[in-house]
Amino acid sequence: KTEVALFHQLLSRLPADPTPELYLVDVSHALLNAAYKHASEELPDVRVLTVHGNFHELPRYTMLTQPRGHRRRLYTMLGLTLVNLRDEVRFFRDTLSCCASGDLFLCDILIAHASPDRPSEIRRTDPAFLSKVRPGHSAWLSGPLRRYCRGMADVEFHLELDTRCPVPGSYGLDFIATVKMHGGLPDRRFLMGMTRRYEPKKLVETLEEVGWRAELTAPYAAGADGRPTMALMMFRKK
Repeated sequence: KTEVALFHQLLSRLPADPTPELYLVDVSHALLNAAYKHASEELPDVRVLTVHGNFHELPRYTMLTQPRGHRRRLYTMLGLTLVNLRDEVRFFRDTLSCCASGDLFLCDILIAHASPDRPSEIRRTDPAFLSKVRPGHSAWLSGPLRRYCRGMADVEFHLELDTRCPVPGSYGLDFIATVKMHGGLPDRRFLMGMTRRYEPKKLVETLEEVGWRAELTAPYAAGADGRPTMALMMFRKK
């Protein structure tokens, strides 16, 4: 929905010819169908195409990478999707090596509350560590365990801090499930999700080194106190 809203804004600012195209990429067939239905309804005059695939394998999808005349591509990872990358530096350097000079990449990030070399300050200032994992998050994350972990009696969630992230200045939050088992079996441990916080200037410096120049960094507040906690960032391939 965010990408479709962005496309609406682009349409009002771009010339009518050539008509932009919207490609939707998702590894989930069900989500891809839902996204296509929404985009087609909201953008009836736009060519919307779907690619059932994994963005880690982007170079395989030639329709998304081959030069198309004077067209410029805008790749988006909105909805905090960047945190799904195990190594952001390798993704921009290697996977996105298929992009052409001048292509754009748009993403949103969560902003770090402290430096990863000060873990005690992170735990003191990051709101995620100041309360337990939300019940809604626990219910959602426990779904696969309740369906597939045989012998599970109960499950508890907690956050663990990861300060060994690829991008300098960033740190991760891992959602860890501790599963209590029936029959006296030992507890089991699962990593069920993760997120990351970034220091925008260091992210800019890091991606500059692998060929992506920052065009925009727009911090904004997502909380009631008005303090910037997120940022929209756009990069251009050199």
